[in-house]
Amino acid sequence: MAGVAQAAPLQGEWEALNGLSGGTVKALALHGHYVYAGGSFTTASGVGAVNGVARYDLYTGTWAAVGSGVDSITSSNDVRSLAVTANGDLWAGGYFQHMGSATGPGVLARWDGAAWQPAPASPIGGGYVLQLASDGSIVYVGGAFSGYTGRITPAGTWSSLGSGLNNPADSVAIDSLTGDVYFGGGFTHALNDDSEPVPNTRYVARWTGMQWEAALTGVDGPYGPWVAARGGTSYVGERSGNGDVLAPSSGAWTPLGSAPFGMYPMRSLGFAGSTLVAGGAALPHVLSWDGSSWSAIGDGVNDEVAVMATGDHGFVVGGPFSGICLNAGCSATTPAAGLAVFRLPATAPGAPTGVTATAGNGQATVSWTPPRDDGGSPVLGYAVTAGPGGATCTTTATTSCTVTGLTDGVPYTFTVVAMNAQGGSGASTPSGGVTPEASGGVTPETSGGVSPAPDASGQEASDASGSPSGPSNVFELGAMRTGRAAIIANVRVPGPGRIRVVGTRVGATTHACAGSAIARRTQSYAVACRLTPATRAERATHGFRVRLVVAYRPVGGTVRTAARAVTLARTATPTPVTG
Repeated sequence: MAGVAQAAPLQGEWEALNGLSGGTVKALALHGHYVYAGGSFTTASGVGAVNGVARYDLYTGTWAAVGSGVDSITSSNDVRSLAVTANGDLWAGGYFQHMGSATGPGVLARWDGAAWQPAPASPIGGGYVLQLASDGSIVYVGGAFSGYTGRITPAGTWSSLGSGLNNPADSVAIDSLTGDVYFGGGFTHALNDDSEPVPNTRYVARWTGMQWEAALTGVDGPYGPWVAARGGTSYVGERSGNGDVLAPSSGAWTPLGSAPFGMYPMRSLGFAGSTLVAGGAALPHVLSWDGSSWSAIGDGVNDEVAVMATGDHGFVVGGPFSGICLNAGCSATTPAAGLAVFRLPATAPGAPTGVTATAGNGQATVSWTPPRDDGGSPVLGYAVTAGPGGATCTTTATTSCTVTGLTDGVPYTFTVVAMNAQGGSGASTPSGGVTPEASGGVTPETSGGVSPAPDASGQEASDASGSPSGPSNVFELGAMRTGRAAIIANVRVPGPGRIRVVGTRVGATTHACAGSAIARRTQSYAVACRLTPATRAERATHGFRVRLVVAYRPVGGTVRTAARAVTLARTATPTPVTG
């Protein structure tokens, strides 16, 4: 079956996350070695009052408060959804009216590591938030409010997703390869800016970043499916009825084996690492797809899995269960008060990033950013190697060290390896070259690799945070040309990812064109930014300028952008690009 995830049965260990009391867990999120829980619970072991939101450290086995939580926490004034961005900000949504008092009335708030902050102005009003998901920078929101969906940009502003859905969404999933966002729920159609229903978006729809499209075809039933996505393929879990998990095959939704939980309801669907997992209301309550059949994950838990969060190194589940099963029939259990984690075997960490060096007299000080993925095991230290010559330095805690014994007048680059209990990572991308000199330090060069393209002002391309593009994610924005219906941007990328192009008329706020492409490999792509009908009509009467922003998101990386200005002349023939 095309596009179906293939994986061996999951191996790992179950562990109870006991310690929450006074209510139930209704939302979960995983970020590195932290588990975030949301709900109506009031206290956490070793902490005291947490009021609906708390954090568990998988490495130390301890709970921590997240500010003061929800004011006046009750079973109906609580947290229903959580999401964490790449910088560690925690977003919480639900039915609550205040988070830490300072946020003021509202049902969405952000924890910045020190205090709860109010959400940006949005059309939520007196509604509520049921779904949150983040691709690392953008936060997607679903719930009961105008349009039922929206997103919050890294700049902290709210924008709608077209004209939204015609009913709430029950689940949301983001494909890290394509950047597409999938919503599943009780809606019958999605609506773009023209407010016309998008065909084949019954119960499941795909937001491309520009517009709503069909994920495949609409789902006939049942009402409100769960969705998951990975590697350019989407999956749908039927929450009731037949209870099947469906995957694309020959242009249609096709069941993956038999229904995981028979006729019992399914409650969640997602990916633990590269393996599709489902939670539901029948023993063993958690199953994984091994490529040919559904298999129990260990012996499961002894009651329903109501909520689940997945990550690179396992998943965490919450529900009314009281124990982790110790045999297939679950006649013996170990206590688990409604919250448990399944950990996959740890691996070596990913490579550090952002390596820089500053030269001195016979030495160089090297700094770096820790790897995004620690392999599911604490990073124990780093080793830096100079080239040429192989001089080294090591550190156990800090993210910088000084390599000594270098020869003045010789240029050097440096790589860094991260180490945990399972071994060492691959070497990082080399730093830029520096040359030690007896007279003092030398300003380091930029990191190796293809230089980022300049924008219209001549500045270097940057990511969403304003930092220069890293060597593993850089891309080139080459020549552009214009025709009657589109602006063509030639974009060279270093590997698989998603390219998006958006044009905005200089001095205006509405989009003049939009386009996207999936990059499968390292090569140049001609990406068409298709002009809107209004733009084509206006161009026919006079010329104007469009600011073209090209964004590239590599698989597992962060967005990098470049921008240039394009002149649309009053002509039917292709014209050269200026600016």
